[in-house]
Amino acid sequence: MKLQLNVNLKNTIRFLGLLSIGIVNAQDITGIVFEDVNANQIFDAGDKALKNVVVTNQLESVVTNSDGVFTLQLREEHFISVTKPKGYQFEIDNKNKPKSYFYYQPNPIKEVLKYPGTNVSNELPKTLYFPMHKVNEDSHRALLVGDPQMGNDQRLDYFKDGLLPFMAIEDADFRIVLGDIADDYLDILSKELEFSSKMGQVGYYVFGNHDINYQAKDNRYATSTFKDTYGPEYYSFDYGNFHYIVLNTIQYDGWNYKKKKRGSYFGGIDSEQLTWLKNDMKFVAHDKTIVVCTHAPILDRFTKKDDVETIFNILSKNNKVFAVSGHLHTVKAYDIEEHYHSDIDGLVAGATCGSWWLSPKDELDIPYATSTDGTPKGYFVMDVENNQYTYTYKPVNYPENFHMRIYTDQENVLVNWFIGKKGDKVIGKIKGTNLEIEFTNSVDKDPFMLSTISSKKNDDNWTPGVAETEHIWKAKLPSNLEKGSYGLEIEAVNYKGKKFKGFKIISIE
Repeated sequence: MKLQLNVNLKNTIRFLGLLSIGIVNAQDITGIVFEDVNANQIFDAGDKALKNVVVTNQLESVVTNSDGVFTLQLREEHFISVTKPKGYQFEIDNKNKPKSYFYYQPNPIKEVLKYPGTNVSNELPKTLYFPMHKVNEDSHRALLVGDPQMGNDQRLDYFKDGLLPFMAIEDADFRIVLGDIADDYLDILSKELEFSSKMGQVGYYVFGNHDINYQAKDNRYATSTFKDTYGPEYYSFDYGNFHYIVLNTIQYDGWNYKKKKRGSYFGGIDSEQLTWLKNDMKFVAHDKTIVVCTHAPILDRFTKKDDVETIFNILSKNNKVFAVSGHLHTVKAYDIEEHYHSDIDGLVAGATCGSWWLSPKDELDIPYATSTDGTPKGYFVMDVENNQYTYTYKPVNYPENFHMRIYTDQENVLVNWFIGKKGDKVIGKIKGTNLEIEFTNSVDKDPFMLSTISSKKNDDNWTPGVAETEHIWKAKLPSNLEKGSYGLEIEAVNYKGKKFKGFKIISIE
């Protein structure tokens, strides 16, 4: 977003003429969204006004007119935010964040917060200017980054040295960090942004429960430090035929003054944000795929049931919805089985900190931190081609084709296929024979984690429990195998027909 006051006389007269059709209220702000053809960040001769671009004050949403102009009411301590339209991108700041918003805060925060919050706005401009440039993005790639959860500078170094080098070479157009960037230590936020911005990808961020400014007396300033670092806590943007929505599903009850400790939070969404969501969706074509990004999954185990139903009822006017979240430190691919209009696909995207930076460590002194469901720490790559998307999990410390853990004894086989979900198919073959093994999906715990968890601790000397997971498949070995060694080949096929393979040597005694 560019605050440009020295627009030339011609455009000033043109702009004033547009306003002559009505009186702009004292609390209103007007802006222009335009293609910055000559790339000088100024709205001048030769630039192209962009119409039908959605702009919001985080409650109401409007679209720009044929001259690229919008007018919205200023709301104290809220953003004026422009939804990135298909085929265009904003000017990017020195931290690789799009300049797509303006924050209005006329008065300082009166509360005493542990960490700095948003600052008083600079002098309010007469006009907001949002320069953009054309991009080709029907095909695009996004990184889905779950919970870095860094509670100190050492863990920041783990993330910087153990994750960012891999994420940086994915040739991604942007990344979505799905909350819990910090682990209550909010000085980490600006440091994370400083390091991650060096990858050269545009960054979009989701608010998580460990990003709360805990000394806030209520939910009003819980997001203050996050907003000061990353921008709006809920917003939307378009890439190609996909409409991305970021929601804040963390609601904070406020600092517990009696016990002098942080208060509780719950998964949910407030009425103001729901109103914004309804208004945002009014301008979204029905054939666009919706990607809704939250920290707490939009499942009634983690988010208030009424809010889950309301969110999906709003979104389900569209044919396809992909709900992506973090929070659980496990991977969970699932379908929403309720009877909404849409085909709703869900993914809990694991955690880049795995099981909270749990030991043992690799040769670079970075924790392996295998997640408690047996999934290695890592991130997802989402590839979009026109109206279709696929996603792939990228484990750290393992080759890219490490998709599953396979366990056998003399009679049984168990496969932990990290991104498998109910309805997907797993088949085993004994190489050199005609024998096939058909697997049944099950809920269980990963044997490797069960056998090793007692020796795993993080630098807080803490050990989590082992999680049950739905991405387990079980089968019996053929009873007619003679003594000897065999190659067991596993083929897993997901709901889109994509195949994943694994292999294990088994010995029958």
